[in-house]
Amino acid sequence: MHIGTDSASFFLSFSKLEDRTTNRYICKFSIRLSTKSNLYIIRRRDILLALLLLNFVCIQAQDVDAPRFFEMSMQNAPLPQQVVNEDLRSFHSSAKETQWQLESRLRYPISLKGRTKIIGEVSYDHRGLYGFYSLAENENEEVHLHKLSMGFMSLHQLSPRSVLKSRIGIKQSSSQLSQLNGRSTLYSTTHLLEQDIDGGKVGFGARIAYRNRLTVIPIFLYERTWANGWSFDALLPVQVTAEKLLDADKRIIMGLKGSSDNYFVANDLDFVDESSNFRRIGVNAMIAYEKQITPIFGANIEAGASVPLFSGLYKLDNRWSRTHNFQERVTPYLKVGIFCAIGH
Repeated sequence: MHIGTDSASFFLSFSKLEDRTTNRYICKFSIRLSTKSNLYIIRRRDILLALLLLNFVCIQAQDVDAPRFFEMSMQNAPLPQQVVNEDLRSFHSSAKETQWQLESRLRYPISLKGRTKIIGEVSYDHRGLYGFYSLAENENEEVHLHKLSMGFMSLHQLSPRSVLKSRIGIKQSSSQLSQLNGRSTLYSTTHLLEQDIDGGKVGFGARIAYRNRLTVIPIFLYERTWANGWSFDALLPVQVTAEKLLDADKRIIMGLKGSSDNYFVANDLDFVDESSNFRRIGVNAMIAYEKQITPIFGANIEAGASVPLFSGLYKLDNRWSRTHNFQERVTPYLKVGIFCAIGH
């Protein structure tokens, strides 16, 4: 499941942002709370506070597939087996440190009226990359990698059975969070045309991205739902999953998901000789459980195995010229997260 040099997280969230649920997003922008003598209208600028209040006053059950405006998760990441140092290629640390990866995402409404709906998205991911040997410290060091992105998603209803989903975004992936660099900035646009069929959906589209070079990735979608609560979701080349709806507020998801990373690693570190790109592509075999705990807050847990296809440092001017191989192995992982959803 080669998905290029960018993360698959956008494709996953993009596919799950259903047009059938977006109509309920932010409760149509206004929520009314009545008292004995007053009527308060909470407008868009106060929506987050209103949602927190609704968590305590709402008693209606929330569906687990309700649109989510905030998500955050943490998981252990695969550990490199080979440190980065030409003179110490045979060195292995006796104490293997666990690498952690943090992901967070916030969505906010811009326009939900008419046939075209626009939603904004901001996300921040952080991970530690262990395996850089420092001569000064005489031990392996961890490099902190940051990924900051923002974009806009639109859903245009072409007909009662077809919708065009699009996204324009910019992403900064680097070991230098505060410094913008052309080699660490990705510009992308994605378009997916969906068509309703009996019992599901089909779709096709493409993703166009530019980061020092132009990349075009075709996208194919197939979804199928059965009356017994089972559904099948194939978003190629990103994921193939099966889902079982246990109840309105909980479900199990299992299958394969692609993962991809591409970070600019600057040479301002004392154990990196030259600037390069850290690139990794892998496949996760996973099973997850999601539960809507309250009308707003929910939690999920995911377990599986991360299978690396390749992982290492690559030259900036030649994306296929690898200067170091981290020699990652198949790694079991555990991912826990929370999310906040919008009521019906």
